[in-house]
Amino acid sequence: MKRFVAELIRRKVLRVTAAYLVVGFAVLEAADILRDTMRLPPQLLHVVTLVLILGIPLTVALTWIFEISSSGVRRTQPAADAESVSRIWPITGIVLLSTLALGATTWVIPEASRGRSRPEPSQASIAVLPFVNLSGDPANDYFGDGLAEELTNTLSHVGDLRVAARTSSFAFKGRQIDAMEIGDILGVAALLEGSVRRQGSRVRIGAQLIRAVDGLSLWSQAWERELTSANVFAIQDEITHAIAGELERELLPGSSRLAERRTDDIEAYDLYLLGRHQWAKRTADGLSSAISFFEQAIERDSSFALAWAGLADSWEARPFFDSSVTMAEAERAARPAAEKALDLASHLAESHAALGVILSDYDFDYPAAISRLNAAVELNPNYAQAWSWLCVAQTMSGDPTTALASCDRAVALDPLSPIPRVQRGLALMVLDRHEEALYAFVAGDDLGPLSWVLAVATRLQLGQTDEIDEDLVRTGAALGLPDPQRMRSVAATIRGEGGRETSLAILHDLEAAHRIGFLELAPLYAWVGAPEEAWRVFAQAIAERDPWLPFAGSVTSFAPLHQDPRFAAALDSLGIRGGRSAE
Repeated sequence: MKRFVAELIRRKVLRVTAAYLVVGFAVLEAADILRDTMRLPPQLLHVVTLVLILGIPLTVALTWIFEISSSGVRRTQPAADAESVSRIWPITGIVLLSTLALGATTWVIPEASRGRSRPEPSQASIAVLPFVNLSGDPANDYFGDGLAEELTNTLSHVGDLRVAARTSSFAFKGRQIDAMEIGDILGVAALLEGSVRRQGSRVRIGAQLIRAVDGLSLWSQAWERELTSANVFAIQDEITHAIAGELERELLPGSSRLAERRTDDIEAYDLYLLGRHQWAKRTADGLSSAISFFEQAIERDSSFALAWAGLADSWEARPFFDSSVTMAEAERAARPAAEKALDLASHLAESHAALGVILSDYDFDYPAAISRLNAAVELNPNYAQAWSWLCVAQTMSGDPTTALASCDRAVALDPLSPIPRVQRGLALMVLDRHEEALYAFVAGDDLGPLSWVLAVATRLQLGQTDEIDEDLVRTGAALGLPDPQRMRSVAATIRGEGGRETSLAILHDLEAAHRIGFLELAPLYAWVGAPEEAWRVFAQAIAERDPWLPFAGSVTSFAPLHQDPRFAAALDSLGIRGGRSAE
């Protein structure tokens, strides 16, 4: 082997290969710049990367065989001990080439590998980006956001058009990202972008439809109007119909089914949009603000069904993200609001979905919930949140295979939201597809400690005990620990390396500080060898009717408790079948 390495050095194989990789990386960077400046197709990077990878073994082989001298290119003369080298060259050469190719693949094509996890664009698909506020007054942001939100809602009812969810589209607000890259990330064929300039009572609105594959403008138009409370909706309708007409010609010829106006009160509608903006944050403060905005909207227009649905959604979600709100308190407010929305507008997907998620999360009545949520996605196939809730109900009902398809639809519509990704991971976990589940939990890390504890559970199923340290450190960071590195002690205990009392002290501190929910805390107690502590936390969750209880019957985090007869009896008493009941 020493002679072989010496021969590689003599023939300059290592030097030339290193130079090739450096130049290849520079070529890839240049291709990326050219793609942006010349608006070339995003697939350019993938093609260049493939060519560079294929060139690695060719470069190695040519450098081994030939050399450049003062007299030109000639075959390299063998060394004196070439016979011994030639015997090991075939096997060692293959290993070397494979290693180089693998290293290059890992090094230079991260973007290509990430792209495979993105939704593939269909021809009939679009994302409505937030309209840029050119007024100079940040207070006017809501007007452009509202316009984009209304266009998203309206276009979602146009034929078979797939519309990216607001959560993902609005993730690009204020960011300078090329239209082609946005289209690639969201998996859409077209983008709608625009701007709003509001000065006094005058407003100028510009909109442009862009083909995502090459960034070319398909259509653009501008409107300038006198803005009053009486004509704002007329302006929105004018823009929406103009864009829908262009989409018919470009994407869906001969198809049109626009949503009707939901309220005639401009201030009520603005309050509704502000409420949805706060609801989407899924934080305690955000949900509290959302409830306030929806209530104000209802005060102005008590027949505004969407505001009632938003109020129901906010109260329904609040116990999941605000430990100060009990399930009973939330249910008393959420259920009547959902029923009111359904009475006012049974033709709206939001009305059916609002009641469906309550039937799932509060009543554990999964057949009824699935029926309502199916009605929602039939009314609006682009309603990503309804698909997401449907995925959970189907998983909990013991049908994780169907749930997975619903989650895939939610992820395709809202690819940047962590919530449907984590819900997809739960379905995969029930199906014992743990490697895929692990990827889903890591990709959904925005959900905080829950994502990382689920990742730990999945790694334990896969036997990856050495990898749980970093997941638990991230858990500690998400919980706001002053020293998240302390969680390494918990990881060591889980691996059976001792330190049980230290780990219990850490978990007790977390529990006392109310920084962790039972869905994370109970498994951690079980994993460090304290089953009675785990049961105590679980029993407390039952007494308080914790909103996360249904997940305890299906996720493998609770595997250490699944053998306890008290555990199964408690779930049965609540009517929770659990996602593993079909097995």
